[in-house]
Amino acid sequence: MDEAIRRKLLADGEGMGDERRLILVTKMFMRWSTDGSDVTLRKLKHMLQQSDTAMYKTMLVNQAIARESKECSDLAAKVQQQMIQAQTRFVEWKQRLKDAQQVRKYQQEYELISEMINKYPSRAEMNRRLEQLREDLRNSAERRKHCDAVLEIRRKQAHLLMIALNELNHQRYCLASPVISAYSTVPVLFVSTIFTSENH
Repeated sequence: MDEAIRRKLLADGEGMGDERRLILVTKMFMRWSTDGSDVTLRKLKHMLQQSDTAMYKTMLVNQAIARESKECSDLAAKVQQQMIQAQTRFVEWKQRLKDAQQVRKYQQEYELISEMINKYPSRAEMNRRLEQLREDLRNSAERRKHCDAVLEIRRKQAHLLMIALNELNHQRYCLASPVISAYSTVPVLFVSTIFTSENH
């Protein structure tokens, strides 16, 4: 199109080629109508052919300009549509990136919480351990109660043993005196009976 316009401007000179050609054709026609010369007629025909050619060239240039203008308009519309699509895809991918970042954040938080949970036993395991501790506590209480009872028995036995030892010492002392030994037999038998019953 640029080359056609350049040739058109060169042919028109200062932009008055069509008007000048029309004036020359009019003058040539007036001359031919005056003298009726064949030479003038041939020149007139030649000038008319040049005018037809120029008009045809102008028509072609106009068609080329219209075609180029339509192509430019179509190209501009296509570029505009592509820009809109690119902007839409950009917004879509931006949202996808944001969603992916959010999902990754949630995944990291989930992994962190999962690691923290795995450090501690499950609820069932906690209940089982708690029940085991309660059972151990009950057993410890029973053992302590049993130990306290045994300790009380041993304390009483030790007390009775001390009484028996004192009584034996008393009997040994009484053996030296026949009068006292006759009255000391019953207490010794009584203490011995109590000590035996405590052991059972």
